[in-house]
Amino acid sequence: MKVWLVAALVLSLSVASNAAAKRELRGFFPGMSKEEVTEKGKAAGCSYAPSAGCKVDDGELNFNFTKTLSPPLVREVVFRFKSGTQPAEMISQISSQFGVRPVKSNQQQDIIRAMGCKICYAIDRSGKVGGVLARWQLGNGLSLQLDLRDYTGVGRIEIADYALFLTSQKVEAADKQAEQQARDVDAAKFRKVNPVPKF
Repeated sequence: MKVWLVAALVLSLSVASNAAAKRELRGFFPGMSKEEVTEKGKAAGCSYAPSAGCKVDDGELNFNFTKTLSPPLVREVVFRFKSGTQPAEMISQISSQFGVRPVKSNQQQDIIRAMGCKICYAIDRSGKVGGVLARWQLGNGLSLQLDLRDYTGVGRIEIADYALFLTSQKVEAADKQAEQQARDVDAAKFRKVNPVPKF
């Protein structure tokens, strides 16, 4: 009986802590509309148009919106910031704040690769150096990714330029589905134009 009670207590605590886990960056999260981002940005003291980005004291928030959904929704929130914290410690801090462990159990090779590669930073994420340091799956279609964009220092980071991406695969999938539906509608319209021409 005690074993069941302990197991039930542990399960309920893990579910409760998982339900209350952090799933936003500075109060912004995927699925927000442009209007919500603008209102939240004003309340957060953004120094320029929140729908384009939001400058805060210790970094900058940027928002990538869906292209086809109406109204457009945030599909990805990006927080760019500088820190003297080393990558392994930064990964640990993020894991602690979001209550999940990275997908890979050991990021040492990714850290070495990011610090040693001055040219190979992914082209779709503009930056000077670096690469992906860690990825987390947050559940419910949300993922988190920490990139090293640049750093000063030789052999050891003195100041790192990080980017943290919070992305919703569900919002991205809905946008792709809406895009496909729009293509199908256009294709149907084109098929109706002079379907049986007379020659």
